[in-house]
Amino acid sequence: MLETYEDKIRHLPNIARFLMGSKRLACPTERTKIADRNCEAIRQKVRQYVQDRRSGKRKSALEGQADVLSVFFENPDIFTDELIVDELIDFFFAASATTQNTTQTCISYFIKNREGLARVRQEFDKLV
Repeated sequence: MLETYEDKIRHLPNIARFLMGSKRLACPTERTKIADRNCEAIRQKVRQYVQDRRSGKRKSALEGQADVLSVFFENPDIFTDELIVDELIDFFFAASATTQNTTQTCISYFIKNREGLARVRQEFDKLV
C-alpha cells in the first residue's frame, strides 16, 4: 500500500506539519486560523514560483539552470510539487536560523571579548 502525504509527515513535530499546511489542532483558535491562512499564503507564493519555473515562465539565475530546483524537476518520481514547496520552505527557514545563530554567537563573543571586537573593527576599517 502506498504511503499518503499525511502518513509521511505524521511523525514530524507540530511546527513542521503546520508550516507544511497540515491542520494541527482539532479546535483551532482564532490566532491559529490566522496563522494557518498566513502559512497557506506563503505556501501559495512558493507554489506559484515552482509552477513558473517548471513552465519556463521564470528561469534560474545560474548558468545552465544548474540549481537545486532544476535537480528536483529532473526527478519528478521523487519530488512532487508539494514536496518541492516543503523543501524550499525548509531551506528558507534553515538559512534564517543559521544566520540568526551566527549573528547571535558573534555578538555574544564581542560582548565578552572587547579586544576581539576592537581587532575586528580595526580590520574592517582597513578593508572599507
